[in-house]
Amino acid sequence: MARQVRFDTQAKVLWLHASTTAATRQFQMSRLYAQQAAPDTIRQVCDGFELTTDEARHLALKAMGSYAAGAMVMPYASFAEAEEKQYDVDLLSHTHTAGFEQVAHRLVTLRRKGAEGIPFGFLRTDPTGRLTKRFPLPGLSLPGSGHGCVLWPIYSVAGSTGVVRQISEFTNGARFLLVAKSVRKRVAAWQEQPLTFSVMLACDLLHADRTVYGRGLDLDDAAARVPVGPNCLLCIREECSHRRGGCICDVAVRVRLNSRITPQPCHRKAARRYGNRPPTAVRRRVRDCRSSFE
Repeated sequence: MARQVRFDTQAKVLWLHASTTAATRQFQMSRLYAQQAAPDTIRQVCDGFELTTDEARHLALKAMGSYAAGAMVMPYASFAEAEEKQYDVDLLSHTHTAGFEQVAHRLVTLRRKGAEGIPFGFLRTDPTGRLTKRFPLPGLSLPGSGHGCVLWPIYSVAGSTGVVRQISEFTNGARFLLVAKSVRKRVAAWQEQPLTFSVMLACDLLHADRTVYGRGLDLDDAAARVPVGPNCLLCIREECSHRRGGCICDVAVRVRLNSRITPQPCHRKAARRYGNRPPTAVRRRVRDCRSSFE
């Protein structure tokens, strides 16, 4: 596969493949500008991570350059409109001349103190279904590598053009609204196989009514929830008809994954969705299990 982007460091020329989309062109130029204009600042931030290998440092520099590019294309102050637009990713993509994946990635970073957005988790899979990018949330059980649960909408959306949404319940009792879409990384020429990926956003069900994707869904209907897991190897749902292999978790991990905390009084709206389990306690409980998946 030919590279879409190449920077000639000697001639100071950025080469972009003819099939590169406008959103990708804008993002790549912004990232290059950040890397050229503030290399010392980016390197200083990465040095604070205390990374021990050259490969890790290279990945960190690239990630920080991408973060700077996202902040340039979608400035935090103006991107606060995401709440007003109910986190409609396609609409935000049009407003900022950005791709669906770029906007979804930016939503994950809206954590500035006093101006936080909805906490989102993020996943991306390649055409084979392998997870290629992940940003988890407390309670959102994700495998560290390989493939995820086949019941996630990120797998059913492949090849389609619209957004697929799903109310999912994980084995630890955490419930999330999952939103997935198939995206093209470039324009396909005649007789060329399109390069597509699938991306998925996840937010706690308590925030679903703040998004456009919660419209028309009965968030309190237990029958509408799809029982899912991290993947077959880490899932304790032995009766699942979609299982492709046995669970490799030991007994201790199985107990933690299936643990339910004692019901406590909480807000009425949260009680309906969490069965009288306060979200803060849920998050605190499942945070102890995250190391099993990472």
